[in-house]
Amino acid sequence: MRQDLVQIRWYEGVFARNSRRAFYDKPIDPVKAGKLAETARILSEDSVRIELVLSGTSTIFKGIVGGYGKIEYAPAYVAFIGDTTDPHVQQKIGYYGECFILEATMLGLGTCWVSAMFNPAQVCEQFQLRPTEEVFAVSPIGLPPPGYRRTDRLLRALSGSKRRRGLDSLVQGVKVYELPDWIVGGLTAVQVAPSAVNSQPWVFEVLPGCVKLKNRPKLIHKFVNPGIDWGIAMLHFELGALERRKPGTWKLLSDPYVASYHT
Repeated sequence: MRQDLVQIRWYEGVFARNSRRAFYDKPIDPVKAGKLAETARILSEDSVRIELVLSGTSTIFKGIVGGYGKIEYAPAYVAFIGDTTDPHVQQKIGYYGECFILEATMLGLGTCWVSAMFNPAQVCEQFQLRPTEEVFAVSPIGLPPPGYRRTDRLLRALSGSKRRRGLDSLVQGVKVYELPDWIVGGLTAVQVAPSAVNSQPWVFEVLPGCVKLKNRPKLIHKFVNPGIDWGIAMLHFELGALERRKPGTWKLLSDPYVASYHT
C-alpha cells in the first residue's frame, strides 16, 4: 500500500462525501477533469488501475443502483480495475479508489461507489484489459444539484443508509472512552465510510503496538463485496489517525484479519 500518496486534506472530504446519483447534464470543468486524470494516474499501481472516462456514460449504468435509484445524467465516470492474481486486490481497489473519490469530493463533484448494477461489457469496450484484469467497481462523476431527489430520500431511509453503528460497536474488547485520541479519530472517520448496502463489514481490535481490522462477524449479504469496503475503511481510519497527528502504515494480512495499522 503506497501510503505516501495519502493527503491529509482528504480528511475534510470524509465527512463531506455523500453518494450522489443525479447530476447536472453538463461536462466536468476542464481544470477539474485534468486534476482527476492526474490523480487517477498517480494512484494507479501494479495491481490497480484507475481509468477516468469523460463521455459515453449512458450505457454504463443499468437499473436501480445500490437500492437508491438510477444514475441520471452523469457526464463522466471512473472505472476501478484490478489484477485478480493479487490476493489483496479488492482491499487495494477500495483504498486507492476511495482516495480518488475523496479527491473528487474536494473538487466539489458528486460520486457513488457502484460494484453491481453496471454494464461491465460496455466498460470493457472502452479499455484494453489484460487477461487477469477485472473491472471491480465504477462511479459516476459530475456536478450534483443541491439536495436530493424525493425518491432518493425515500429509498435512503428505507435502506437504512442513515443508520450508522456507534463507535463502541466498531471496536472489540474495549470501550471507546478508554482508547487513545488518535484511535477514536480513526474510528470516527470509519463510522461514515461508505459500504455496500450500508453493511459496514468491519470491526477493529486494539493490540499492543497496532490496531487490527477484521471482518464483522456473521455478516452475510449477497450484494456485499467486503474486500472493497475494507479498503475504504482502511483509508478512513488512516485519515482520522493522521488528523490526530498519528501517522502509520498498513500491513495487509490473511484471514481472519484484513490488515493491521502500525504507528
